[in-house]
Amino acid sequence: MSTASVKTPPPEASHSGLMKRTVEACELAREAAAIAAEGIATGSMSRLNAIRQCEKELDVIDLEVDSGVTSTITRVPEAETRQLLACMKVMIGLERIGTCS
Repeated sequence: MSTASVKTPPPEASHSGLMKRTVEACELAREAAAIAAEGIATGSMSRLNAIRQCEKELDVIDLEVDSGVTSTITRVPEAETRQLLACMKVMIGLERIGTCS
């Protein structure tokens, strides 16, 4: 009997899952902005690590949305296609905001 682990592929992206992850990214960006404001107001450099963690999580979500939209967009109705493209635009916007800081 083999003890090798079998890697299962990640679940296929769904329209609703991608929408949910995009909303999570927006909430995470808002949290990062609040942490940055607190850090500026208090002069606390310790908050910098929390901002870095938020940025890492945003990067993960960005990759998920990007690959999910790419694989899903051709299999959904037109209205959902528009929503998926909007998700990508939001993620691009969040990425641009993050690089300005």
